[in-house]
Amino acid sequence: MITSFPEEWEKHYIEKKYFDWDNVAYVAFRHQGLIHWDDCQNLPALSQKRNQRSKRILGEAASIGLKEGWLFSMPGRKTTEFTILSVASEDIDKSIRTKTILDYVSPHLALAVSSTVMSQRPLPAQLTKREKEVLSWVAAGKTAWEISEIIKVSRRTVEFHISNILAKLDAVNSQQAIAIALSSGLINY
Repeated sequence: MITSFPEEWEKHYIEKKYFDWDNVAYVAFRHQGLIHWDDCQNLPALSQKRNQRSKRILGEAASIGLKEGWLFSMPGRKTTEFTILSVASEDIDKSIRTKTILDYVSPHLALAVSSTVMSQRPLPAQLTKREKEVLSWVAAGKTAWEISEIIKVSRRTVEFHISNILAKLDAVNSQQAIAIALSSGLINY
């Protein structure tokens, strides 16, 4: 998590476990796109107690200068990854002009933040020579059967290698594995 809110606020927020009660945080993981903090309050799907606690949290934030805010949320490549931007100050208005600007800028900023964080991840696990060969053929558009014919192994063996590649690279599909391997230099194309 990368934030730029005042350090005292972050410590207080964590210490009081506000994440469990903050409707802005709740919406961040359930809404894609841009939304004003005000629109995250009094959510009908949540209890009155939760909505009231969330309102108090925003009141505390306002007392230190975080009165108005916008939230932008974008899912990552896995279901557990999100890029969430939340900007706040004394006077970020809720005008159409501000919304239009943030609608345009937020996806680009979120992608930049996401790619920066992704580039700081450790390099993926190394692939065996055979796994690199199989992945190179997958990148060339060959099916498991075609690869099995080319490298003279069973189709099931090729599928086994592909399964291992996905696990090692923490990829959800072959296309993502190819992208990870190419960007980290594990294979060339």
